[in-house]
Amino acid sequence: MKILDRYIANSVMTSYGLVLALFVTIFSFFIFVEELDQVGTGRYTLFHAITHVLLTIPGRIIDLAPITALLGSIIGLGTLANHRELIAMQTVGISTPRIAWSVLRVGILFMLMVVVFEEYIHPPLAHYAHNQRTLALAESQTLLSEDGFWFHEASRFIKVGGLRYGKIPEDIDVYQFDEHGELQVFTHARTAEIVNPKQWILRDVEQKAIDHRGVTSQHLEELTWDSFLSAQQVGIFSTPPEMFSLTQLYAYLEYLHETGANSNRLELVFWQKIAMPFIAGAMVLLAIPFVFGPLRSATAGKRILIGAGIAIAFYFLNQILGHAGLLFGLNPLLITFGPIGILIGIAIWLWKQHI
Repeated sequence: MKILDRYIANSVMTSYGLVLALFVTIFSFFIFVEELDQVGTGRYTLFHAITHVLLTIPGRIIDLAPITALLGSIIGLGTLANHRELIAMQTVGISTPRIAWSVLRVGILFMLMVVVFEEYIHPPLAHYAHNQRTLALAESQTLLSEDGFWFHEASRFIKVGGLRYGKIPEDIDVYQFDEHGELQVFTHARTAEIVNPKQWILRDVEQKAIDHRGVTSQHLEELTWDSFLSAQQVGIFSTPPEMFSLTQLYAYLEYLHETGANSNRLELVFWQKIAMPFIAGAMVLLAIPFVFGPLRSATAGKRILIGAGIAIAFYFLNQILGHAGLLFGLNPLLITFGPIGILIGIAIWLWKQHI
């Protein structure tokens, strides 16, 4: 049976790889064409565009996981069916559930791969790609060093040491020089809230004013700072939540709950990330009875067309429910896992009919 498991797994995994490679290439090409429109803006070059597309591939792999699982399973099993290999297996006494289990094992491995990509591979690459793109598109007065992000305009400089939860600036130093290039005011803040690109609220502030009389220090709980940063430069502090790992999202959600801020959008993204591996698994469950049942004698083209239609319909259903949920304040957990429950219910019904 191990030889059989390997044979079925090889067929299905090959199909997974072909489907994933095809769709990743297509969508990457579309994104590359979009990025070409930005070439020439600021310091953004063709090299930046290519790098951005390559670094964001793991994110596309995650997004394409459901359609990959569905079409990969349908094509892999369909190939065996077209070559009469499934019939041969059943003729020698191998049950349909046993063959299905071999396919499910591949699906489980694929689900685990999606989890690893979501937590460890996609977030750091996506953050780096986002930062490099934003810095390249911004004015030349923007720099990323080991100390953090540096910005300057005329006699003013600001350094942001890091980003808490990928969004909240912390360890902030503001330098104000006079016309002779001598330091006039130095301000250090623990964190900051960006009200808008031109206005920040610095918190837990230590400020030192330097003049001919010496240095005067004061501590302030809050200080409104008139920023010189452009909206494009501030964009580096607006990392999309889709780029966060699950642990980062959870930590940020806890922070928002503590501060009483609105977290509906973030909760939806959090549950969607948790749901992604389960969606992929549900697609595998759905694909197996399709091939053993109504699509057993269908052509490969028909199977692919029906599978793609199901995946696209499910995607749009998820998008519609997500936007409706945010609009009407519905429970993010319900609107995320509700469609998955329906999908699994259909898969179970088909299993009872054909497996």
